[in-house]
Amino acid sequence: MAKRKSNELHPAEQYAEDVRSGKIVACHWVKMAVERYYRDLDNAIEKGWVFSRQAAERAINFCHKLKHVKGSQWAGKHIQLEPWQQFIIWNLFGFLMADTGYRRFREAYVSVAKKNGKTTLAAPLSLYMGIADKEMGAEVYYVAAVRYQARICFDMAKLMVQRSDLAQMCVTTRDAISYERMGATFQPLSTEGQNTDGKSSHFVVLDEYHAHPTDEAYDLMQNSLVARAQGMLFVITTAGRRLAYPCHAYEQTMRKILDGSIEADRNFAIIYTLDDVSEVHDSNNWVKANPCLGTTLEESILREQYKQMIND
Repeated sequence: MAKRKSNELHPAEQYAEDVRSGKIVACHWVKMAVERYYRDLDNAIEKGWVFSRQAAERAINFCHKLKHVKGSQWAGKHIQLEPWQQFIIWNLFGFLMADTGYRRFREAYVSVAKKNGKTTLAAPLSLYMGIADKEMGAEVYYVAAVRYQARICFDMAKLMVQRSDLAQMCVTTRDAISYERMGATFQPLSTEGQNTDGKSSHFVVLDEYHAHPTDEAYDLMQNSLVARAQGMLFVITTAGRRLAYPCHAYEQTMRKILDGSIEADRNFAIIYTLDDVSEVHDSNNWVKANPCLGTTLEESILREQYKQMIND
């Protein structure tokens, strides 16, 4: 990877600039996430924070050392996170508490449409937290409402380990990854007949939260982080239609955090969606819910989905 000049913006910073200027078409909630980032930079001293480019870049660079494991076009190539994905990591790992040096954010909510690299973001990040975050005995969990969904992110992370230099450091089995040097473990869990209680988590990927009929898993895994100084709950989901499920109310809270009506400095949120349902008929707006459109996601795929939607 070419080394950037000292005055050159990091891709995460450039993404924020491009959203702010309108160069990147973005929905209201992504714009609010970007404005919150700039506001937090301005108010960092007052809030007791510092921003560490080094810490943010360290996490991003770790992800870029791993390789894609799926798709004939991408498998075997080094991961190059999209600018929007880097912006998320930039926030989560860049903002630190000034007095302790611990990360500011303890919880993150990312909502984005399908086929936009959700797992390609969560899997490398989980490996960073278990292997490179210098946390002894780190417990990393991939939690979903059903078993097969819980395994999707875990299995991708396991393949990334097996197809990289990490294979020399980690032991992989069907249901676990172990990094014995730090006593770290990685396991998939589901609320489908599995016990998610009694954990001491350092990092939790709560996958497809919209599919969880209750908030039991969320509550248990959030509570499992309390003994960790820098534990993080990473909630990542596609949009759901079940308004009675807890994710709907949770997202409404995240929106209030983004618009400033609720102050929650330890929670990060970014929501990729259309501003209005009518925007679905204008392909220029599809990027609002699909930030990978034009890079890893081809417009032709969305056009086929749109035609099917119209026909149905």
